Amino acid sequence: MSLEPDAFLAALLDALELRRPVLVSPSLSGRFSLPFAARSPGQLAGFVPIAPAGVEHCREELAGAHVETLVIWGRNDRTFPVAGASDLAGLMPSASIAVIEDAGHACYLDQSERFHELLLAFLARAAPTGTTPARR
Repeated sequence: MSLEPDAFLAALLDALELRRPVLVSPSLSGRFSLPFAARSPGQLAGFVPIAPAGVEHCREELAGAHVETLVIWGRNDRTFPVAGASDLAGLMPSASIAVIEDAGHACYLDQSERFHELLLAFLARAAPTGTTPARR
């Protein structure tokens, strides 16, 4: 049985018994996470796309998707130009952007301390401890 990317993620979250997680999605995983965030925003407490692939395939679906989102990009990304951060965030009303200086496509490796500062601050806002159980 073959599942569409968003159905695959929905089934995975169900199998793991996760309810309203924050989905962190670098690069090519955007092909799975972007359709899921577009079609099922209520199933996420937050969304962190990191220079994701697939924005062009989900533009219409993403337009107006209401999920707390932090778009992260490396300033020196040669795989997907940093202009993609504004493009993606412009589609999603609850999105903010963080561009990491002196970092390329794998910004979480190039500037891991800065990446984790941004991620932890976002997690504190999107899924504060004690407000939403991670499992049923």
